[in-house]
Amino acid sequence: MSETTKRSKTAATGAATAAATGVATSAVAGAAAGAGAATAATSGGGSGPSPMRRFFELIFMLVSAILVIFSWDTAVKKTEENESLRAELRRTKQSNGDVDRSGTRCTVCLDNPREVLIKDCGHVCVCADCAERIRHETNRCPVCRKEIQGTQSVYIS
Repeated sequence: MSETTKRSKTAATGAATAAATGVATSAVAGAAAGAGAATAATSGGGSGPSPMRRFFELIFMLVSAILVIFSWDTAVKKTEENESLRAELRRTKQSNGDVDRSGTRCTVCLDNPREVLIKDCGHVCVCADCAERIRHETNRCPVCRKEIQGTQSVYIS
């Protein structure tokens, strides 16, 4: 038997089987073509990415992984620093919690006692150092923003 005769018999047998099972001949041919394409794709028959492209993809993935590790480490350090600063702030607030400094301290520097009366508005809200600085810079009351006409030393007991 010749090669052509064998192929025609195989095709006729496949068509008869497909007709008997109710499957269209084109579906059998499509399945065969799909199987051939799958075999070509897995065998590396030139349809995959080029070696140079694959190399650059791997380099990109390596650089991305390094950047992720570096940024993760930086984020962890920042979180630890933030937690330690919050703990220190809590300790400071607890140690100074007994003293109420809000009514007697300068509203500008929050360190020195209030000791200057601002004339025209009557606010006693700054220390002598801050009063001098305000007079030379803005010349306005830090509470009501009115222009300062003058200052006077006061003593709060």
